[in-house]
Amino acid sequence: MSKYPFPEAFLHYIWRFQLYDKRFLRTAEGQEIQLVYPGHWNQHAAGPDFSDARIYIGGTLWAGQVEVHKKASDWLRHGHQNDPNYENVILHLVYDEDQIIRRTDGSRLPALALRGRISPALFEQGMRLLGELEQPIACGPQLPKIDPLEWSIWLERLSIERLEQKAAALGKRLADWRGDWMACFYEQLIGQFGLGQNAESFQRLGQALPYRLWRKYLGQPKQLEALFFGRAGFLVQTEDEYSRVLAQEYAYLQEKELLGGDLPLAWNFGGLRPSALPSFRLALLVELLQVEDLWSKFMESQSVKTLEKLFGVKIKSTYWLSHYRFGKKSQLRKQKSLGKESIQLLLINFLLPFRFLYAQAKGQDKEIDLLLNLLGQLPAEQNQILRNWAQWGRAAADAQQSQALIQLYKCYCLERRCLSCSIGHRLIRNQALDR
Repeated sequence: MSKYPFPEAFLHYIWRFQLYDKRFLRTAEGQEIQLVYPGHWNQHAAGPDFSDARIYIGGTLWAGQVEVHKKASDWLRHGHQNDPNYENVILHLVYDEDQIIRRTDGSRLPALALRGRISPALFEQGMRLLGELEQPIACGPQLPKIDPLEWSIWLERLSIERLEQKAAALGKRLADWRGDWMACFYEQLIGQFGLGQNAESFQRLGQALPYRLWRKYLGQPKQLEALFFGRAGFLVQTEDEYSRVLAQEYAYLQEKELLGGDLPLAWNFGGLRPSALPSFRLALLVELLQVEDLWSKFMESQSVKTLEKLFGVKIKSTYWLSHYRFGKKSQLRKQKSLGKESIQLLLINFLLPFRFLYAQAKGQDKEIDLLLNLLGQLPAEQNQILRNWAQWGRAAADAQQSQALIQLYKCYCLERRCLSCSIGHRLIRNQALDR
């Protein structure tokens, strides 16, 4: 086992919040240290860990940077002695000063060693969170100690963080479209109809079918079906009269619109329930794309009920009422539409984040409040991550909370970012106050 079983981030945290014994602070050379300001934490910037610190060392006020290491010799191991960005470091904060470090002019770099200045209880709490590798949710047993109001506030922030994360990914595609919101919406909506093992193929299909074609053939069901099924490669083997008619239409459109050759898309039908088959999902998508003013209606909807009705279109084609894939008639003949659960997942994973991105870009704060409210009206998802939280008495009441818990698990718990988590911070601070 390493002599220093804690991450360097723990020392960053201790210095940032001043959770060490500050009595009789001195450098290894015996110079008195008086802290004025610990500096600004450069979490994502290159260079020393803290900037703009103000510290009295030996009676002289110094302004500059603070670098943090577990042991002083890490300065050399990281190559800071050859980096001009570290010339303005005024204090080397370490757990152990195992080696004297000198500046390029030969002067000794003042060091403050924290060994013996961190309370055992605080150290133990930090290691309990940061060193727990077997339990994905390291703080699970301690969650009853967290005030419900603080938990609620943190989840609300996390739900916004998750929306921001999803919106940022959509923003990259919007940039590729040079700010064309409708074109980006169209492409991303197609990609969302892929489930699991067919997700990538749907995404590629969305990128390969020009947005202009949707606008051009809106209101022409036969042409739209021919374009989508033909481009997806489902019309290569024409097994019945319906698919043969579409294949003929696609051959004509392929030449007319200069679409080029077929796409090398890999579709998986194995082990899927009928409603999840890619051919049927594509039929549902084509039906949805025939809704008049879909973009405007989507952007103007003010309730979950309205959105569920808008995206819950029913297939009008008599062929798809009795089929889930080409050439294979289903014995079960019924009205088919996108299920309520599928629509809710579409809202959570794409529709609400897309409107969130739009509201951000337009500075529509009231719209953001509406979207959070709509998210709170949707039921929580059901998956293993949420079951893990429920095990510790933290079940999600709605989709806003379930999204927050997924964000907390993926971006904090799994990455052991307990020191950046409001809950981890509270548990450690509580221990510091109790010492």
